[in-house]
Amino acid sequence: IASWDKRETMEIVPEFMNLAVSMGLKTLMGLDPSPAADKVKALFEEMFALVFSLTYAFFPVDLPGTTYRKAGIATQKLSAAVTELIAQKRREGVDGDDILSQLIKRQDENPDFTLPDLIGTVTGLFRGMYPNVASALSCIITLLALHPKITEEVLQEINDRLQGRNPGPEDLDHLPLLEGVVMEALRLLPPAYWLIRISRAPYTLGGHEFPTGTNVLLSPFVTQRMPELYPEPDRFIPRRWIGVQHQPFTFIPFAGGIRHCLGSVYNLHLCMSVMATMLQRYSLSLLPNTQLDLVGSRRAFPKDGTLLKIGRPGVPVLPANLTGNYTRLINMNA
Repeated sequence: IASWDKRETMEIVPEFMNLAVSMGLKTLMGLDPSPAADKVKALFEEMFALVFSLTYAFFPVDLPGTTYRKAGIATQKLSAAVTELIAQKRREGVDGDDILSQLIKRQDENPDFTLPDLIGTVTGLFRGMYPNVASALSCIITLLALHPKITEEVLQEINDRLQGRNPGPEDLDHLPLLEGVVMEALRLLPPAYWLIRISRAPYTLGGHEFPTGTNVLLSPFVTQRMPELYPEPDRFIPRRWIGVQHQPFTFIPFAGGIRHCLGSVYNLHLCMSVMATMLQRYSLSLLPNTQLDLVGSRRAFPKDGTLLKIGRPGVPVLPANLTGNYTRLINMNA
């Protein structure tokens, strides 16, 4: 983030993609920028490009040349790299505060927690964190750029609490409006429009019988815009979250039930920490004459080429002549 001091503009999506990868490598695996980190990053990106593709989702067949087979090979290469990293941490002493180091200690204490369990947990956390946090941050900063008054209010809350310092864990419970901003962005533009589950037993829904193995498609985007659950569902209203506990299965950006995302609190706190740090250093405004299109078949991202103007800390400037499909997803009427 400090590198933005030397720049006037930046493109939203690549910037937050790179930021999310860097944060994931550091907090999950304890990797600072290095050739080793670059290797792991490249392997994750190769795997993500395959497993988040439509051909992987709708043709999960393990045959030569298929995306599914290629994803399996990419996963094997990534597992080998993580195994090598685990061995290195053991040789050097497991004293880091990253999540991988903590899991290695847990494995030493619990023989039932195997090496495949360890590798699967940390790579699963990274897989759930990387694209979702990048999407969330891109959408949060876009929504704040469209709502200068809300940005002014949340910046005042951050300044009152932090007074220029970086946020610590003890601060996150004292920034309710900032938390509301993140929660509302996750509600309005969730990191996953749709999720797929497979039933493990026969069940009845709406008077219809379904057998074991039924594919179930559910949509956070649809559920979280139901007017009976959220008044004015298409508006960005962060204060709707202050002092309110959402009901189970009405807020599902991280899914729900026993398959609820293991990293949901981690991702939420990561977004809050980034925004508290960023807003104290910069204002980020959309440029005049921007065509703001929100695209993506799985999650929302501003279209490639969407630029932000980097300014001194303060309230963003609402751009003149803003066009695009964002008005189909966000109600901007007064």
